[in-house]
Amino acid sequence: MDTTWDGLPIAPEWPRGATVVVRRADDDVLLLHRAHHGADYAGPWGWTAPSGSRQPVEAILPGAIRELSEEAGLHGIDLEPVDLTGSWALFVASAPLDAAVALGDVEHDQFAWVRPADAYDRVKPRFTADGLRRALAVARDSVAFTPLRRSDLADVVTWQNASHVRPWWPDAVEGLAAAEAKYGRRIDGGLPTTVDVITVADRPIGFIECTPLAADEEYHDVAQWATDGGAHAVAIDYAIGDASVVGHGVGTRVIWHYIRDVVLARYPGTRYVVADPSVANVASIRACEKAGFRRAHDFESDGSRFALCVFDRARVLGDPA
Repeated sequence: MDTTWDGLPIAPEWPRGATVVVRRADDDVLLLHRAHHGADYAGPWGWTAPSGSRQPVEAILPGAIRELSEEAGLHGIDLEPVDLTGSWALFVASAPLDAAVALGDVEHDQFAWVRPADAYDRVKPRFTADGLRRALAVARDSVAFTPLRRSDLADVVTWQNASHVRPWWPDAVEGLAAAEAKYGRRIDGGLPTTVDVITVADRPIGFIECTPLAADEEYHDVAQWATDGGAHAVAIDYAIGDASVVGHGVGTRVIWHYIRDVVLARYPGTRYVVADPSVANVASIRACEKAGFRRAHDFESDGSRFALCVFDRARVLGDPA
């Protein structure tokens, strides 16, 4: 088994570790200097964001939080995924202006809060600086969810019929009467599916819904082998209806916060969350994967093919306390 520089075992499966890009309210970025080649060394891997390997059986998020604590002494900072695919996870986090950094190991000999442009110049090799750039491109705007109301139905009609949504939403409602017929009982709590409006920076941009898998017999049969039989699984579906925010990492943030802040609050026993974008909807599949889903298998329904994507709470967030 591979080990870290100080002999600790490294998780054999991907991602094998994580980088956490920490930015303050003034946009300065936290960099740590590795002590291996002396205090003046400025070559490859001399300056990096907090980063470290994941231990065997350690969940992805707790591993990143642990490394941030051990390397920089930062605690209680919320981490958001930029990309949890590949061999190394990438997170971004916001710290207050008075965040007190404390170097906690002999691996680093100094730290600095630097402007983003300076950070890009200091961090080498280039692909690590590119990761820094990707993390800092993630918007800071708050993501929140409010239960769907009848006053939101006009927006739902608009969102479902938007040109970038309609190809992936074949049963889009085409007017308020159709929206009331489809969503009225969900609003009133008469169906197991619950629907929420997505807000970014307090502006509604789309909607997202969740259904306990056990309540959907047809979907239950599709997904059960990739979960725990569906007893503790929840299915989600979503649409970012505001075209102006598409392509800026919003989908990944929405999915992450919805699972963590809504689904797990409504259904505390949930182990798995599943989504099934069309196999042709590459952007949606990618947003799921970057938020921690893994593509389990593809399946056919009504003549179309879908990708069953599975979020394993234990793998990503860790088992509930």
